[in-house]
Amino acid sequence: MKQWISLSVMTMLISLSNLAVAASDELKLWTDHAPSALSPFGGSASKLAALAGDEVVIYSHAPSANELPSDKGARRYAKSQFNTAALVVPVKADKVRELLGNYESYVGLYPTLTKAKVTKREGNTSLVDYRIEIPIPVPILSVKEDITLQHTLGANSLSTILVESPIPFGSGTFEWFELPGGKTLVTLTQWGDLDAPKGWILRAVFKAMPEIKQSIPQSVSAFVLESLRLRLAPTSLPPATKRAQLVPTPEFSAARRGMIDQLISASGEPVIFSHAPSQLLRENAPNETLHFVTAIDHVAAQVGTVKTLLGDPTSLPSFLRQVKKVKQVPIPGRPASDNEIKVGVGLGIISIPFDFKMRYINESAGTVRYSANGGDLEFLEGRMNFEPLGSSQTRVIMTSAAKVGEDAPFLLRISRLVPYYDYLPAIGMAPLLFNRTERFLSGKKA
Repeated sequence: MKQWISLSVMTMLISLSNLAVAASDELKLWTDHAPSALSPFGGSASKLAALAGDEVVIYSHAPSANELPSDKGARRYAKSQFNTAALVVPVKADKVRELLGNYESYVGLYPTLTKAKVTKREGNTSLVDYRIEIPIPVPILSVKEDITLQHTLGANSLSTILVESPIPFGSGTFEWFELPGGKTLVTLTQWGDLDAPKGWILRAVFKAMPEIKQSIPQSVSAFVLESLRLRLAPTSLPPATKRAQLVPTPEFSAARRGMIDQLISASGEPVIFSHAPSQLLRENAPNETLHFVTAIDHVAAQVGTVKTLLGDPTSLPSFLRQVKKVKQVPIPGRPASDNEIKVGVGLGIISIPFDFKMRYINESAGTVRYSANGGDLEFLEGRMNFEPLGSSQTRVIMTSAAKVGEDAPFLLRISRLVPYYDYLPAIGMAPLLFNRTERFLSGKKA
């Protein structure tokens, strides 16, 4: 919820900077230090494919040393935490290489990309200028960004570094692996230095809302892989479902659950699964498409403590500073409550208020169902499961979808112009929420 607003505000503020960058025509000497997407799986593409199944899976790697080129020499990082997204597509590997190696065809593949021009090529390395545009009815809020990337195409990989960008230092690597049955595992592993943004606007946003940086890596990975999914593995919408049965209940085999727990333990970050879009059945209104996401993490506290923090909205102001006030009204005869949540998103002396109305239902001792029932955010549906993990940890499984409606306040409604506005906020909300929870429990300032 707060994450949705923060991403929307950041998008608008970044656009105000209207960075106009000048592309360099020199190729950079560079060694790719990104870990392979298969590193946590012993180099096995089949194991990662089994984890992903029919969904996009997003996970983080253990921090590792990294080095990137700059105009002032090499920039060395002792601990860069790369993030990977993986997807199985029903096409052969050569088709994936053909698509990803044709940079000028990225226009039409990635939403808002309006220009892709190769300006220099030496062997398998290319310098490419791109333009990103998001037109908004209020011209000053429109996004128009020029960036330059350097790509190196290999037999089963595409390595990229940022050359000119609002985030000037970062890299990403596509890998693809042939699977039986004419399928291919496609992965993207990327990292960016969010502590060194260009322009005072970005610096001001990150200073005012540093927690938003927790959500950016997963959101970037999700944006790219969702674009590839729609091109290479599109799915049709299932029949519409009533609200009570809408939230999916993902089931994980013992083998998948074991891999998930290992990834979380090694990285300290959640593992996220993106489900196929679904439809909410509505009376007297068109059905609404929602894109559910399941995030799984380990929290260092017992189930009762974690459930109170995440499953009772009156606890939110204690660890989410943008939540200013919660008014709770119990529903007689039911283990449920209606909640009015006051949120204020600020940048310096500016504060933008939003009001949310949410219903929380305790479905069982370890399960909480939540649903928007009014206020400024029309569609938010989800469920949290809390499972004991040993004597002092809790496994949290959070499945949620969020979407701004057509009648939302202006500043929220603008987010509908951003690609995948019905998807990326749910991706970004999970790592931010888990991070804030863990910081609060460890006694660190939120």
